[in-house]
Amino acid sequence: MSEIYKSCVLNDIPWPCIRPFDDDVPEEKGSVLILSERRLYTSVSNATTRSEINYKSKSKELLNHYTNLDHKSRYCYGYRLHQLVKNCTFNSTFCHSSDFSIFQTIQYGNCFTFNNALQQQNSFKVIKAGPDTGLEFEIDANLNSYLDITPSAGIRVTIHSPYENPNPVQDGINLSPGYDTQISISKSSVQRLPAPYRDQCRDYKATNDSTNSADSQFNCIRECIQQTNQELCGCIDPFIPTKLESKPCDLQNPSQISCLDSLVENMNKNGLPCHCPLPCLSTTYNLKITSTKLEPKRMNSVFSSLETNEDPLCDWFQNSDNDSRSFPPIRKKKSAKYSPTESRIKLKIFYGNLYHTIYAQKAMFSDSELYAHLGGHLGLWLGLSLIALLEYVEYIMLLFRLFVRRKAA
Repeated sequence: MSEIYKSCVLNDIPWPCIRPFDDDVPEEKGSVLILSERRLYTSVSNATTRSEINYKSKSKELLNHYTNLDHKSRYCYGYRLHQLVKNCTFNSTFCHSSDFSIFQTIQYGNCFTFNNALQQQNSFKVIKAGPDTGLEFEIDANLNSYLDITPSAGIRVTIHSPYENPNPVQDGINLSPGYDTQISISKSSVQRLPAPYRDQCRDYKATNDSTNSADSQFNCIRECIQQTNQELCGCIDPFIPTKLESKPCDLQNPSQISCLDSLVENMNKNGLPCHCPLPCLSTTYNLKITSTKLEPKRMNSVFSSLETNEDPLCDWFQNSDNDSRSFPPIRKKKSAKYSPTESRIKLKIFYGNLYHTIYAQKAMFSDSELYAHLGGHLGLWLGLSLIALLEYVEYIMLLFRLFVRRKAA
């Protein structure tokens, strides 16, 4: 058995725990199925209008081409850091390109992570709360270069622990161009207990080996889904990143897409075929978001303050008019339909306070207490058993004495 306690940490100094509670504990979920965004574009369904049919056809054509590209070509298709981030400061100090790391997703293309402690040596620390400090961006959404089939405009932001990989599909928030957005965050963590306690959590970092390559519950679920897709469909879902070396499913092949859909439905009803328990430590950030309209006169230069990494291959790739590798044609600057203000996003992220709320599961009895209670109960019941045994012996002796007296009389 276990109990849940709440404690607070201020500047890494833990405060005393308060009484056990149940009402305000964050909701805990087990192995939740990850739904691929592929279903929005390629799911086998009956389209009702001609526009839906045309949209799905164009989406499948583009996505099928994009998923079969190598990482370098995908990188050249997307926006580079200096094209996306025009200005960046942390605690009023200018950022550098080396402060960012890159990863790719099928849904969002090139994604950039600031202060990724897993890939960078430098780790930025927050020493003060409030809007005067924190991370500040000026981002260009590049509205004038969107493809015709793009359903919405803006950027997607994920706030996560620097020691965890981001998950923009599940945890991201969308920001609209033309607005100044401020996000105040507060940090909270959940500490769980491993088996034999209720959650049976797993320390994914400690158990990351050849037999268990997943470094998080999210990656464990992804690998499980893709392994199932590979075994039963012969291909994997291109929208779910994986370490498996297998060919992606053809998004224009109805039988393969139908197989992926049926597997998702089956796992949604019956659960995952793999065991991916909750992590023993998970960190979340509670967000308070406010937005205001941008003032055109306060916009900075169109040039980025970050260093521009020269990449002749991508420069040629994006400026080429007749590139056989591009289908449909890669995004190019169109007529200035949107002004720079309409395309810009200002973003500021800061701590509302430096308290770190920790929800910790504690064993109701420690090992020494358990053995002490067990010994006490055994001593009590053994003592009672001995007394009862003596009572039975005395009762038998009295019966024998009574029987002898009656026989003598």
